[in-house]
Amino acid sequence: MQNYKPEEFAHEVNHTPLVSVLVQTYQHIKYIKDCLDGILMQKTNFYFEILIGEDESTDGTREVCIEYAQKYPEKIKLFLHNSKSNPSKIGLHPFQINAFYNLFTARGKYIATCEGDDYWTDPLKLQKQVTALEKNQDLILVTGGYISKSPFGEVEHLYSPINPSTQIQDNSYRFNFSDLVRKWQTKTLTTVFRNKPQIFEKLLQYKSTRDVHLMYHLLMEGDGMYIQEILGVQNKHLGGIFAPKSSTEQLYIQYEVYKELYFANKNEVLRQKFVDTLFKYQILKYEKPEALKEFSPKPIIRDAVKSLRRKNEYVLFLKLLIPRKIKQPFKITM
Repeated sequence: MQNYKPEEFAHEVNHTPLVSVLVQTYQHIKYIKDCLDGILMQKTNFYFEILIGEDESTDGTREVCIEYAQKYPEKIKLFLHNSKSNPSKIGLHPFQINAFYNLFTARGKYIATCEGDDYWTDPLKLQKQVTALEKNQDLILVTGGYISKSPFGEVEHLYSPINPSTQIQDNSYRFNFSDLVRKWQTKTLTTVFRNKPQIFEKLLQYKSTRDVHLMYHLLMEGDGMYIQEILGVQNKHLGGIFAPKSSTEQLYIQYEVYKELYFANKNEVLRQKFVDTLFKYQILKYEKPEALKEFSPKPIIRDAVKSLRRKNEYVLFLKLLIPRKIKQPFKITM
């Protein structure tokens, strides 16, 4: 990444920001204005910069980003990525290059993210989260609730603590990575975290960096805080780079993600999550064998030998190796 540099649109961002807001966008013409307006409406007592990484869209998204960069030159830095400046030798997907460039370019003490097809709804979102981080130096991130919107309707996502003793105030609680894997509560859409370049460097070791990689390494450095309020909207649509996937594909991705995370870090919480996913993957082979035909076979036994430690884990896995139809799905509890 050190030798990589996209075209940078002219700007007048000269102040040192307290927060850097990162926007990665590609083919988001239906959503990008809502995204940028939701950021620009933020009411804060501090200065923040907006870094937009535009990934060579052909639907008009790039033109909208240029329009906003021209209108708000004191706030927006626009990076125009293209295929010529995305050499394959970097070894990353263009979207990853876009995201990492924004991440390593951020100058703020804190970082917030909002993909180009999502948007914030609370004008005090940044102020609330930064105030919490400033008051609690042991916190590494602050996140909150959101609404997921799709052609099928809207779903509100607001969570309560797993352990009631972690409730800080009426509308917020603390959590750690162990809590997070038991009940996933974060979206980068609604998260503000400390700018830790040494953590971001670790993300480059992974083949396909996802939210869980970032959250794992952040939460190894401190606790998270969850604000029990709706802070934004996530749009789920077929044109998104992470468009809705089948449950089979989601499980396959989860298996690969936790496998990579566990073997790279050998954390017990990661091990238990990976083993849990390994069992579910084995069960799916019997329940829906046709669903896994599109995926290349994985060395399940080798992975199991490397990760299983407890007697009950070995017993269950050996049972799952026996070809048979499972009439009642297993309930995996680790």
